[in-house]
Amino acid sequence: PAFQPMQLRSGRGDGADPDSFIYPGDVAPVNEYYPTYPVDMALASYEQTGDVRGLQALGVGAIVDRPWLASRSQGAIGLAASSLAPPARSAQRPSGPLPGAAPIVAGCDRMRVVATVENLGTCDVFFGDASGGRTVTPVEARSDSIDPASSWIDAPLAFGRAPWLAQGLGGAVTQSTAAHPVKPSSWLLAYVRGRLSGTDGRTLASDAGTYRWIAIPSGTTGVVCSGLCALAAESSAPPPSAGTPAAGRPVPLAFEELTPWLYRVRGIAPGTSLVRFNERYDPGWLAIGAGHLLTHLRVALYANGWLASEEPVNAVILVQITALLQLIAELAGAACVLLLLKALVREPTKRA
Repeated sequence: PAFQPMQLRSGRGDGADPDSFIYPGDVAPVNEYYPTYPVDMALASYEQTGDVRGLQALGVGAIVDRPWLASRSQGAIGLAASSLAPPARSAQRPSGPLPGAAPIVAGCDRMRVVATVENLGTCDVFFGDASGGRTVTPVEARSDSIDPASSWIDAPLAFGRAPWLAQGLGGAVTQSTAAHPVKPSSWLLAYVRGRLSGTDGRTLASDAGTYRWIAIPSGTTGVVCSGLCALAAESSAPPPSAGTPAAGRPVPLAFEELTPWLYRVRGIAPGTSLVRFNERYDPGWLAIGAGHLLTHLRVALYANGWLASEEPVNAVILVQITALLQLIAELAGAACVLLLLKALVREPTKRA
């Protein structure tokens, strides 16, 4: 089973995954105690349908079947989004080695700016991340409810139960007819399975269940759902049009993991536009190449990436600055302790 807490199949025990620890060779399980996007989406897709593409994109190289354990939650967060019943779980869920795992560090010869991210394993950059987030604002649920049948709730609460709703922006989801405020004359990224209407009665979208950008008229200040709807983000600028060239596939790069927070990457080919680091996006990660800091971007709404086309580089250093500062502070603290110990053992100075 993928989701914690777990218990023995016999019914005894209840708690964290007993196999969740770092294995030799820096191998770590992907199923965190409290998985967040995109781990929750990848695990839920595999559990429900046997789809391994999300796990491959996260670098998973093996799936271990443990029939003596059972998951109590099966991806649900308590009773949150309980009305979003997941489909029947597939009986065909492969286990064992998983080929096609995405590399930890890769180079992309082509970076594509997109309106929506449809594949975790590409070098696509969401246009809101490419602009530094100046034009796109994630939608926030205005309620503390956990029941989408009665209100708009935080969308991430539903990702483990309904992975087809998952995306890296968050948002709000509902099956109710409650209104949600929106900005007039803006663009709205929404999932609609049914119909989404303005509070003024105009139909804005009618769909079978996909994420797409919807133009909000100037006189519309709120939306109402009939069916299942999720609102992910609002944009003051129109999203980029489709039809851009296909994104390049990540090509593995040689690297050395000096510490968990320090990597040395080599062999970056000329023409590489983006260096992709397949770890959860964190602004604390820095890339140093050709004597300067590279521009940091979020790739596919979850991973780290740096522009390598601004100035050609063939090697970069990846460093997590928070961990580096903590190490410096620890060394400074150790030096202070040694100085204090030295002062304690030194004989006192005699005065006349």
